[in-house]
Amino acid sequence: MNQGKNSISVIIPAYNCASYLTDCLDSIIAQEYPVLEIIIVNDGSTDETQKIITDYYHRYPDLIVPIKQENKGAAAARNKALPLVKGDYISFIDGDDYIWKDYFQVLINAATSKRADLVTCGYQKFDTKTEKILETRDPSQWIANFGSLKHVFQYSPCAKIIKTDLVSNNNLRFVENEIMEDGPFGIMTNSIAQNNVTLSYLGYRYRVHDGSVQDGVRKEGLKTDNESRSFPYNGLKKAIDTVRKIRGKEYEVVLEYVICKALAGFLYSFSRNSTKKGLRFTCAHCKEIVDDYFPNMRINPYIKLSKPKEIPFTHRAALLLFKISYHFNILYPTARVVQSIEQLGKNHLK
Repeated sequence: MNQGKNSISVIIPAYNCASYLTDCLDSIIAQEYPVLEIIIVNDGSTDETQKIITDYYHRYPDLIVPIKQENKGAAAARNKALPLVKGDYISFIDGDDYIWKDYFQVLINAATSKRADLVTCGYQKFDTKTEKILETRDPSQWIANFGSLKHVFQYSPCAKIIKTDLVSNNNLRFVENEIMEDGPFGIMTNSIAQNNVTLSYLGYRYRVHDGSVQDGVRKEGLKTDNESRSFPYNGLKKAIDTVRKIRGKEYEVVLEYVICKALAGFLYSFSRNSTKKGLRFTCAHCKEIVDDYFPNMRINPYIKLSKPKEIPFTHRAALLLFKISYHFNILYPTARVVQSIEQLGKNHLK
């Protein structure tokens, strides 16, 4: 067990992942660079998750820190664990994912050699049934330049290690009871970090299965405020307020771009299967956030088809469309048109 400098605390939110949890825990325990502790939060599971946690706790009592709570979601589970962290770095790993054996060795080497307070690596998203790689994400390809400033567009808390002081000193937490809570937390950490190192190394294995939350949102669409999964309104507000307080005016143009890009993503990607009511609800919140925080978005010098060149063209186009639609107060009609075009494309491929 590594209890010296650069120790790592792993936080695992676990909800009904008994089929995969053993793979996850074994991959952490077998690491070439041993971790200090594994804080695992059973988020009200109704399967054999707790039985597995108890078994591993009895086998590794000095390593496993078991916690139980009623079902509140991954955000609440991670927040429950954060005050208990003893390590110098925090690693978030979902209970249905796993990591390669050299994962922590590679990340901690980068953190120490480059004095980083945040190290992000790549991940492979794979289908549980077929083992087919569905997506590969290399964060080194998602670094956008804004003059002398940079921003890494990879917001998942997984596939990275974060300096504990970065989280604790700035009181960073996940906002609960909203969908896509990873986004606002990632915006805060990636904006506040003074040295965010990215690696092309693909050490994190992201499992896609029937219970995958993010993919469920893509399939089902965003919901209205009286349904179980609401727009991440409070999370984005918290991210804006936190980053503004810490980074000040020098970062404002980047923050504006980052938030508006996130809003465009919610509207044109995650809303694609939403009902009309759900889509109106999403548009209303997008407009409210821009009204309150970025009413002069139209003059942002980076919201163009030509820049930032590191961002994929489709993302740049979506953000420009969002800017134009907001300016002419036609967010909802534009979103409906996009939704209809995407549906026509799906039907054409059938």
